[in-house]
Order: sequence, then structure tokens, then C-alpha cells
Amino acid sequence: TTTHPRKQRNDTTPRDLTWVVLAVLQLSLVPSLIMTAALAIVELTAPAIASIKYGGLPWHPHHLAERYGLLVIIALGEGLIGTMATLTTIFGESGWSVDFIVLGLAGVGLTFSLWWSYFTFPSGKLLAAHRNAVRVWSYGHIPIFGSIVAIGAGLHAAAYFLQGHSHLSASTTVLTVAVPVAGYVGLIYGVYYWLKRQLDAFHNLLLLLSGLLIVAGYVLARTTGGLTVPLLVVAAVPWVTVLGYELIGHRRVQARSGVTPTSVGPS
Repeated sequence: TTTHPRKQRNDTTPRDLTWVVLAVLQLSLVPSLIMTAALAIVELTAPAIASIKYGGLPWHPHHLAERYGLLVIIALGEGLIGTMATLTTIFGESGWSVDFIVLGLAGVGLTFSLWWSYFTFPSGKLLAAHRNAVRVWSYGHIPIFGSIVAIGAGLHAAAYFLQGHSHLSASTTVLTVAVPVAGYVGLIYGVYYWLKRQLDAFHNLLLLLSGLLIVAGYVLARTTGGLTVPLLVVAAVPWVTVLGYELIGHRRVQARSGVTPTSVGPS
């Protein structure tokens, strides 16, 4: 059963207007948090309520995967732009340095590998084959978006550390990037597992190697007190998935499940 388009518009518009009103009012912190929490609950529960009320909502697996992929790209872009803005400020104050160049390379390389690793999994094809898993898959993207934003914040913290404006140690600064990177990698494998209900030895190997790089980056920062090399090690974590799938994984997925490997880009 599909929902009538007019009913969809009438149900959605008041929620959209409420967010606009909240932005325009510019309330103080506590009222803003309360209203944001209330609206977030409405947004999170509305699809389930509408599905029960109208007997299901229409959705297309490839269209849905594309929309979520675009949100991932937007989140990555916001983090990258913010990091580049911070680096521009550092360059204006102190000019070129090795640390400045390494942080820029780590930020760009990490952003690119996060994008590539996300689109490594053919979400549209998997959703089409496992439609019953869509709700958990959809809600599972909320922490994925959060981890991407947190990675951008961690890169900001690294920039402030190099600028001498941070009270954090090198190891703690590395953790501001390493923890959300670890969360991101674990989450994209988690939503894949929810769709397929299987992770083979190859996936476990990629997760193990990714975890070892996370630990190595922290240990390096802890023992040396430096930031640039540990940050490069952490930035290499998503590349484990990218290289693993580009070299081996796509053929394994196709052979085991019959799902054609996806090229880089929205499904």
C-alpha cells in the first residue's frame, strides 16, 4: 500500500516549518536543546507511525541509497571545508611547515578514503534484495553521519594543536580523530552485516587490520609525543577497506552473493 502524495505533504510540511521556526527564534541553549530533542523524536518516530497508519510507505532502494549517499558527501564536505579554513588561518600566521602540509594531506586523504569506503558497499542492490532491513539500515546512518562530523571536529583539534592553541596532549588529539574513524569503519560494516547477516573471514581481517592501525596511531602519539606521523597512520585506516575491496573483495562479494560490485559513487 502506498501513501497518498497529498497526505505525505500534509504530514511533512508542519515538521519542516517547526525546524525553520526554531532556527529563526534563536532561543537560548536550554530551550533550544529541549525543542531540538522533541523535534528529533518526532522525526525519528514519524516514519514508523506513518508506516503503521497507512500500511507502508513507498520507497525505492536505489533512490534511498542515493539520498543517504548524498548526505554522506555533504557531511564529508563540511568537515573538509572547515579543516581547510583552519589550515588557511594557520598558514596566514606561521606560513608553510612540514606539519601544516602533513595535516592537509591527512585531512584530504582521510576524507577521500571515507567517501570511497562508504560507496564500496552496493547499498542500493543490497536494499533491493533485503527490503525488510531498511529501517535499521536507515537509522544506522545517524551515527554514521555523527562519526563523519566528529572526524571533522578531530581534524580541527589537530589543527589547533599544531597552532599551539590546544590544551590537549598529542595522544589525546590523535584520539579525537581515531575514535570517530574507528566508529565510522565499524558502523559501515555493521549496516552491511545487517543487510547480509554475514561477515566472512575477509571482512574480519579488514576490521582487524583497521583496528591495529588505530592502536598503532595512538601508541605512536603516546610514545613519541608527535602528531603528524600518528595522524597519517590513523588516516590510513579507511584505505584498508578500500584497497581490500578493490583488490579482492568485490570479486568475493560477486561470487558469494551474486551482487554485482559497485563502482565508486552513489548506488
